[in-house]
Amino acid sequence: MSLAPGHHLLPHERWFASSMLRRQSTHRTQAILRLEQNYGPAGMALTAAGMITAIPGQVVVISGILMLALGGDGALETFGFRLGGLGIAMILFGMIRYFQARTAGRVFRGDRPFVRR
Repeated sequence: MSLAPGHHLLPHERWFASSMLRRQSTHRTQAILRLEQNYGPAGMALTAAGMITAIPGQVVVISGILMLALGGDGALETFGFRLGGLGIAMILFGMIRYFQARTAGRVFRGDRPFVRR
């Protein structure tokens, strides 16, 4: 069975989503139960897939900013700009998964309201 029916996950996304869902099945907290009720299994898998891409992207952007802050001409400056661009692209790809998770949650919930607390 696919982790996120209708969506093809990349290998690193599939690995992280399966490990996160396996961990959440053994550690049942109120927050996890609320997330499952709002997003369903596909939404949870897509949220994990977004996290494994967006969070490293944020680290790469920060690394690029640090390279630019070091000051330096030529190669170091170019490397900093390229790191920043790569990180922004990774964040955008992660955001696509977050939007897919939100849509999967709406499909899963149907007419039931979004649970808050």
